[in-house]
Amino acid sequence: MSERWRLFIGLLLPAETRAALVAVQTALRSQPLAVRWTRPENLHITLHFLGDINSDYVTALQSSLDSGLQGHRAPLIACTTLGAFPNEGRPRVLWAGPTRVPPELLHLNEVAVAAGGTVGVAPEERAYHPHMTLGYVHERATAAERTACGRAIQTADTPQDAGRPYPTVALIRSVLGRDGATYTPLVTWTLPAATAP
Repeated sequence: MSERWRLFIGLLLPAETRAALVAVQTALRSQPLAVRWTRPENLHITLHFLGDINSDYVTALQSSLDSGLQGHRAPLIACTTLGAFPNEGRPRVLWAGPTRVPPELLHLNEVAVAAGGTVGVAPEERAYHPHMTLGYVHERATAAERTACGRAIQTADTPQDAGRPYPTVALIRSVLGRDGATYTPLVTWTLPAATAP
C-alpha cells in the first residue's frame, strides 16, 4: 500500500554558500530573537513544493525531471540579499537570496512546475521568489519580538558569497518532527555549469 509523502524539488547549495549562510545565522543567534532556525543541512532553494502526494508518483516525477532537465545548465547565483516574508515590519520568515535571479534558475523552476503538473500538482499562484529560509519567527511572537526580528535581518551583515554555480537539483522528501523537518534527497541530478554572464 502506498503512502503519502511530503515532497519538493529543490536546488542544493554549494558548501561555500552554506558556510556563508551559517555565518549569518550565527551572528543573528547572538541576539535574543524569537526564531526557530533552519538547520544548516536543510538550507536549500525550493524550485517547486509538491506537498503530500502518493509515494508511487516518485517514479513519474523522476522520469519527468530526467527529460525536463536535459540541456539545462547550473545557474550562477550570488546570494547577498537578506529579507523577511511578508515584510520586515511583520516578519514570519527570515531569508537570504540571490541579488540577481539568473534566467537559468527561472528555467529550473519551470521544469519543476511542469514535473509537478504530471502528477496533478498545480503551480503556485504567487510569483516565484527564490530564497533560502534562514529561520521562522515563532508563531506566538509578540509584536515587539517581531519588530526585533525585522530590525535584525535589516541590519545584519549580508552573506559573503561570491557568485558560483549551483549544479545539484534534487527531489526531496520532508518528514516533519518536533525538532523541525528532516530532508532526504530521493534522486539528484548534476547540471553542467552555465557560462558567466
